[in-house]
Amino acid sequence: MKFSKIFFLSFLISVTFAQAETFFSFPHYGDGAGLSMSFTFENPTDMEATVHVSIYDSAGNLASLTFVGYGTYSNFNFDLEPQGSLTLKTTGTSNPLKVGDILVESDNDNITGVAIFQYASGGETSILPVEPKKRFVLPFEKNNNMDLGLAISRVWSVPVELELYNEDGDLVDYVYYNPPGYHSAAFSAEIFGTVPISKGSLLLKSTKPFAPMGLRFGNGVLASLPSDEAKEISQYWAEKMLETSTFWFFYYTIGSSTSTNTYNMVQVVDFEEENPEYKAFGDDEWGDPAIAAWFSNLGKLYMLDSSFIFDYAYTFNFTSDDEIEGCMYMRDKDTGDLGTCYPLTGERFIFSPSSAEQDLRIQDKSENRRDKEFEMYEKFVPVTSSGPVKEAFDNLAEQISPNVN
Repeated sequence: MKFSKIFFLSFLISVTFAQAETFFSFPHYGDGAGLSMSFTFENPTDMEATVHVSIYDSAGNLASLTFVGYGTYSNFNFDLEPQGSLTLKTTGTSNPLKVGDILVESDNDNITGVAIFQYASGGETSILPVEPKKRFVLPFEKNNNMDLGLAISRVWSVPVELELYNEDGDLVDYVYYNPPGYHSAAFSAEIFGTVPISKGSLLLKSTKPFAPMGLRFGNGVLASLPSDEAKEISQYWAEKMLETSTFWFFYYTIGSSTSTNTYNMVQVVDFEEENPEYKAFGDDEWGDPAIAAWFSNLGKLYMLDSSFIFDYAYTFNFTSDDEIEGCMYMRDKDTGDLGTCYPLTGERFIFSPSSAEQDLRIQDKSENRRDKEFEMYEKFVPVTSSGPVKEAFDNLAEQISPNVN
């Protein structure tokens, strides 16, 4: 049954990537011992949606819950009309108490929902869906009256690293967390033991996506805590290349001639076990591939455009949300050697009446491209033939065309 859960997520990830579907988790549920669950699923769009729900126990096996008026299920499908919703409530009669996690997927990429823990005594708290990611951050609070309850839903049985920071951002404790099974729920005291702080933040990270949730317990309080994605730095900068609009205009001057290259950055790819891990991919105006990534050791974004005569190689930083400055280099396609740094500026295309004419350049298929690049290449003089800058561009060239220098 554990294999079934792994296969289920692997299949969903491949389908979701191709069709932009919804996939999320409710990282914890409980039924029995005075506790029941209410699940609401919502379709806030003008399109119909089919939703599939699978219920698992902590070991990763399919589990069953009984829903008032509907019966007992381990997994089920239902349709949601545009703007429609469905609420399902468990009976709360499981004996012994059942706990685990729930996976939800849909062919509509805007489906959302909420899970509500309801106690027979009248108390309740709610949690929002969590899309599995590799890094999250949660607020931490632990004192004589309060403790953090942490639930983690995993599909791959790989460890989750837990780093506890104080309010000044100092690391105060670290746990290599790998409980048995695919779902776990524990209080912070059970995970860390005694810690020297009462408030701070908890960073969770793993090599595979997972979904956490937090609850504050104590002194009559039961409240959910937000679990926000904590992006790794190369992911942040790669996604920033796609932010707002995918069109970029890069300007550089060689001699007395100023040129413009246009880029359509469309996708961020996660390269596990690589540095940098995240890279942004797109195309130039002629349909040739472009790739960009943040290199932490160099403190800049690097971008490579594999062109006809040579590669366009750029290093730059953002000067605002939609503008960059840096260098444009010509890169020898055979040796990877870099030429002179020509000053580079760039701006993100944001549609407005005044930018409409600029937008037309995205479709430019200049028949003079070959002549232009030959003319530019006549000015090429190798300047950089080794070192970290060349190595960074070689790394990007390898991703565009394997076995290229």
